[in-house]
Amino acid sequence: EPWSHSKVNGVLRRKKEKHGMLEDPWKNQSMCWVEGRNLYVQPAEIMVIRQAQELVNKVNVVGTKESFALDEWQISSEAKDRKAGKFTLVNKKNASKLSFKAETEEEVEERWLKEIKEVLDSEPQEEPAPSDGKTSNDEDSTNDRDLTFKLEGYHNFFYQNGDKYEGEWLGGKKHGSGRYIRADGTVYQGEYKNDYKHGQGTCKWVNGNAYDGC
Repeated sequence: EPWSHSKVNGVLRRKKEKHGMLEDPWKNQSMCWVEGRNLYVQPAEIMVIRQAQELVNKVNVVGTKESFALDEWQISSEAKDRKAGKFTLVNKKNASKLSFKAETEEEVEERWLKEIKEVLDSEPQEEPAPSDGKTSNDEDSTNDRDLTFKLEGYHNFFYQNGDKYEGEWLGGKKHGSGRYIRADGTVYQGEYKNDYKHGQGTCKWVNGNAYDGC
């Protein structure tokens, strides 16, 4: 699971901001996790399965994963947003809201708000500049490079940071046509040469913005 290495994760009920008069706005469940400086939210359903003579709950994600940069949000201090196991994040730019509900107030305070506050109170780390003057948004780590050096032809590769590359390889480097999917949902599809974006390509961000060109 993509949340297996996160500090805090679990199933929360996400409030549906636009709902019918008789509709329960808290009926939708989502698998949520905080990793890095992002909050990830993915619709989920809880299945009860039999395992070793026991009935256990299993989370099954069923929809599109969303990513929210926590630096763009703040925790609501309004009393109505902080009662009955609820908490709300407010966007700093447009005042839109993300409201969640946990099973208990203790879970909200000791797990979710504690972790989110730690992220917001810490300084974001600057991304290192490319060492050779070329630009690339792909976060290949040294350990990932150790695993890809034998790849030739078409392969799917999952990076340790949650990114994924689907496409052609040459000498262990991305080379040819490929599709790179970042953990935050950003997708680049186009040409690669010697591990770098090269030539025609399209980049689509989670917020709906897109760029098509060279």
